[in-house]
This record gives sequence, C-alpha cells and structure tokens, in this order.
Amino acid sequence: MIEENVEESFSDWISSPQMLVGLSAILLSLCGLFVSIYEASLMRQQQRASAWPHVEVGPSFSGRSVELVVRNTGVGPARIRAANVTHRDGVRSDWDTVLRSVTAADVNPDTIGYSFSLISGQVLPPQSDREDLFALEADDDTELRPVRQIQRAVRAGELNVTVCYCSVYDQCWRTTMQDGLRVMRGGDPARHQSVESCEGVAQSGI
Repeated sequence: MIEENVEESFSDWISSPQMLVGLSAILLSLCGLFVSIYEASLMRQQQRASAWPHVEVGPSFSGRSVELVVRNTGVGPARIRAANVTHRDGVRSDWDTVLRSVTAADVNPDTIGYSFSLISGQVLPPQSDREDLFALEADDDTELRPVRQIQRAVRAGELNVTVCYCSVYDQCWRTTMQDGLRVMRGGDPARHQSVESCEGVAQSGI
C-alpha cells in the first residue's frame, strides 16, 4: 500500500505542469548548449581556414640559368620553421656544399656568381611573389656546366628542397620540391603533409 502511494505520488509529481515545464526548459538549455558548442567549433575551423598558408617550392629552368623558387599561394601568412636542401638523400649545410656535391667538387663555388635567399625563420605573406632560394645564371661556359648539372640533378630527383611551415594558429605542414614535381608529372597529389610540428625536420643554412 505504501509502495503504491509512493508510485502515485511520483507519477503525479513527474506529470505535474510545473515539472513538465521545468524538464522542457532543461532540455532546451541542453540543446542550446550543444548548438553553441557546434557553432563555436565551426567558427574555429573557419578562422583557421581563412588563415591557411600554402607554400610551393619548385624549379625554373632556361638554357643558361637555373632557379629554385618558393612562394606562398595561400590566404594566410606562412611561418617558415625549418628548411633544408638534400642531394642524393644527404642533407647539405648550404648552397656551397650543394654545388660541390652536385658537380663532384669539379667547381669552386667561390668562382661562381650565384645568389640565394635565407627563408628559415622568415614569414612569407599570403599571395606573395616568388622568391629565389637559389639562382645561377651562366655568364660563360665555366658556369654553364654547373647550371646543367643542377638541372639534371633536379630532373633525376637527386636534388630536393624541403620546407616546413606553420599558420598563425600553429597548424604545420611539410612540402618538398620533388613532391611538387611529381604532381606536375601526374603523380601523387598529396604534396603537403600535415605534421604536428617542424621540430623533426633537419635544418640547412638556407
């Protein structure tokens, strides 16, 4: 008898207009909370997407010159956290060592008038003009030989440049010159690899 009274009292209480209104208010509040969380998540994604950088590295050849260029074609600034140049899978410390490696020490870099830019630690603005990482134009036959040797090394996949960069929201990506060339040849389109950070990327003096 007591149990029946308790059940009836609970049933009356739970079905009372005041309780139904209260439960409805709680349910609406929870729905509003979930909607707010979802909208905040969408806003964060939109903010990040509106600041995404997109760094491209590639070669530019002519009959008597070779350039290795970089540019940011994205909508946000690119903070270059790490960059390196490799020849035959070995990281080279700078462009002098690259020239010695590519030419098999047949060329003295001090006698060649090449130019370069340092990008490690720099910020590339969105939609920036291309910047020469390395540029060599042959003024005579002595300089023409290393130009052609570098061009062959790039085409053969032996010479590569890796750049690791981050957005203003610390989203980071790694891209390489050879990845970009594979895309141009109709290969794997995944030329930008998302990474947690750039700490594991080897550094060259470039």
